Amino acid sequence: MALLLDVSKARPYDPAALRAALREAGLPDTVSVTPLPRTSPRIRLHQWDLGDGTALMRLESTGIAAARTAVRGGAAPVARMAVAVLSPGDWTLTHQGTVIGPSPGEPTLVAVDHATPFDFRRGGTGTVLVVHFDCARLMLSDRTTARAVRGLRPDNALYDLVRTYLPQLATVASTSAEMLPELNTMTIDLIRALLVNAAEAADSDPEPDMIARIRRFVEDNLDDPALCADSIAVAHSISTRQLYKLWSRTGIGLSDFVIGRRLERARVTLRTHRHLTIAAVARRHGFNDATHFTHRFRAAYSATPSEWRNAEITAVSAQ
Repeated sequence: MALLLDVSKARPYDPAALRAALREAGLPDTVSVTPLPRTSPRIRLHQWDLGDGTALMRLESTGIAAARTAVRGGAAPVARMAVAVLSPGDWTLTHQGTVIGPSPGEPTLVAVDHATPFDFRRGGTGTVLVVHFDCARLMLSDRTTARAVRGLRPDNALYDLVRTYLPQLATVASTSAEMLPELNTMTIDLIRALLVNAAEAADSDPEPDMIARIRRFVEDNLDDPALCADSIAVAHSISTRQLYKLWSRTGIGLSDFVIGRRLERARVTLRTHRHLTIAAVARRHGFNDATHFTHRFRAAYSATPSEWRNAEITAVSAQ
């Protein structure tokens, strides 16, 4: 295991050191990572080499923005892509015209092509666990990998397997790094099977973009108390029944997704806007009833909003 970067209150953030660490981890120059504005960013970056241009990276941080930037002359970078597990939280990933959000309370599996623009933003503390590799190792066409990136969804037959496998691979890396080269080929084969399955699903889905548009609409109107299945259906000129049938492909209940995303945003606001009352936080994030907000928050995080806020304040004060 190699700890490439450790930014904390005792170790000030240095943009040049972060860029150097990302390059050492194997990410191309076109990919940048920047902490979101805050008083004391915290970042820990680990990297393990599996061989043949394949690497496992774990990035633990406070709020960050990551993006693929334009190439300014020179030779084109080696075509690379990544499959990543993103921890739950307040984040969005925009890639290939699609906005992806977290699964409430669960890690999310995504595929990212480093050759095309993407933008990832997370408002709070979280972890990104990434396997990145040369696309040539997949032995798939560019068209197939592009379809796979768009078609990867929770109902993919291998989605849960890969989402579980990557954290287990990180555990092996932390305890028995010498075994990683032996797992290299198996890891790439598993990712290849995942992407082939996702590409086939994209080909068989007549309306893959509709789910993305619905998800984007929900994210854009999340704080509107009037957001509901009926208003979402009307905005997309479909019936409520069609909406539920279409959304069922995500593997997440529509109401659970909306409430989960509202709670995740509210949790960030509880930490960053301590002057707001619990009722004000509830209203800001689409809950008309503060009691209902408290009930749903406790069910999701095993603490009331007040208890969670006080615990956060205590944790920050202790640092």
